[in-house]
Parts: sequence; structure tokens; C-alpha cells
Amino acid sequence: MTRDAPATPVPVGYDKVRFLKPVFLGDTVTLIYRIAEIDAQRKRSTGKIEVFNQDEELVAVGQHILQWVPNPAA
Repeated sequence: MTRDAPATPVPVGYDKVRFLKPVFLGDTVTLIYRIAEIDAQRKRSTGKIEVFNQDEELVAVGQHILQWVPNPAA
């Protein structure tokens, strides 16, 4: 596989994960992922995660951290 991009996002982990309400078998969940911050100097980005159930109740939140690693071929 050839990549022309100068960097690849590599997951570093999750932070500030909170489960606010229970989710049950048969529930439908929807996840919204928004880029909350870009730290160009550290080559990191942080995504804000919100999870809603079928009743549009917020059931979980968290942050996802990506480290942008240079591609050797680029």
C-alpha cells in the first residue's frame, strides 16, 4: 500500500472517559467525534467523543489522542 501523506495518525489512547448512564442490550448508540484541538508543535490532535442512546441521552464522553508520525516514504 502506498501512502502519499506526510504523516500517519497513531492512536495514543483515551483520556477523561466517563460513563454517564447505562446502555442495555438492544439499545442503539450514536457516536459523535469532533476534533477539539490540534497541537502542531507536539504533532498531536485531540478528539472529543460523545455517545448518545436512541433517546438522545448522553451516555458517555471522552477524549481520543492521536500522535501524527512521519511516513518514511514521504
